Amino acid sequence: ETPLPDAPYDTIRGMIRLAGRQATIDSFTLQGRELYVRLKGEFPLTDPAGAAPLNLTLELMPKPELLDRQKLVFALLTKYLVTPGQYRLPIRGTLAKPLLQ
Repeated sequence: ETPLPDAPYDTIRGMIRLAGRQATIDSFTLQGRELYVRLKGEFPLTDPAGAAPLNLTLELMPKPELLDRQKLVFALLTKYLVTPGQYRLPIRGTLAKPLLQ
């Protein structure tokens, strides 16, 4: 229920490794003119898939123009600010119902 910034992305890249019953997202990135997003972490491969518990991190690196235009969204994300211009959001819950902590 936490709002995330809205931005278009020009480039999408990712690397996911599967080993045994574990999926590891080394890096899944979305890059746009005003925002760079990186998702990384791991989760087990379960049956049903939606029950897999998540241990992920979503990093947001907005440009100043986006920060200015979407002030309310970034004000709500202040607790996730790690350095100026970089937000780190832990994602837990399950694959079917991810939760920001």
